[in-house]
Amino acid sequence: MKVIDTGQTVTIEHPEKWGFTSHEVSFNSRYPGEEHLVLGITIQLNGPYGCVPLLEIDTVESGTIISFPITLFRVTDERTSRYWQARFDSDSGLFTLWPELFYTHAFHDRLSNGEEELEKRYRELWRLMEAEHREESD
Repeated sequence: MKVIDTGQTVTIEHPEKWGFTSHEVSFNSRYPGEEHLVLGITIQLNGPYGCVPLLEIDTVESGTIISFPITLFRVTDERTSRYWQARFDSDSGLFTLWPELFYTHAFHDRLSNGEEELEKRYRELWRLMEAEHREESD
């Protein structure tokens, strides 16, 4: 799946419910006009953006994965990845479509902390997902 950043802004309703102190919290797109590979999708029932899907995107292919509300993007290629697995956690209310690697214990924290072996596995996954998109586009 690929998306293009539309340059829009999303406002969180009832920010106090999510621990924000401001009466209005906005989330701005960061890369207007740029296309991104979607690495996964997270939907939190009754989350800060309502029940809006969050796209897992590595904007600079650096291992820094950020969750962006889908409303900031326009889908340019709706094909899902063969690497995605669907899971639902009833305790947290999270429904995810992620690659298996993302389900590794503390994956996002360990990747952000620069765990070398995990970074290597992540870069390989990113390469495979990007190649998957290119081969299907031909």
